[in-house]
Amino acid sequence: MSRWKRALAGTVLALGAFCAAGPVAADELRQVNGTHWSEASALEKRAYLIGVANMMDAEWTYAQKTAPNTGRKTLSERTGQALGDLTIDDMLKRIDNWYEANPSRLDAPVIAVIWLDMVKPASGQ
Repeated sequence: MSRWKRALAGTVLALGAFCAAGPVAADELRQVNGTHWSEASALEKRAYLIGVANMMDAEWTYAQKTAPNTGRKTLSERTGQALGDLTIDDMLKRIDNWYEANPSRLDAPVIAVIWLDMVKPASGQ
């Protein structure tokens, strides 16, 4: 089975587990933070990261069709270049390591950890 098929299968299984657990109220979960991350299974973490990657792909496609060419990189371009060679599992481990090194910051959103620990340093900012 190809890497993407395994990832897609994992996503479907994780989404099934979320759905089986019942609906989540809109005010119950707005962003996934370190507390949620540390309580999640590896499968749920992978599903989250695959979802983020899919949103970046969608943003990139949309920006290519609608954004004027200003010479500035879009969010998805910067993120894609910074994360280029990292696998989903590499990202998962780096996020785990960040929260382990910063236990007082479990309230930090996972997406902020991705930006601060992976994207921003790789883009030279």
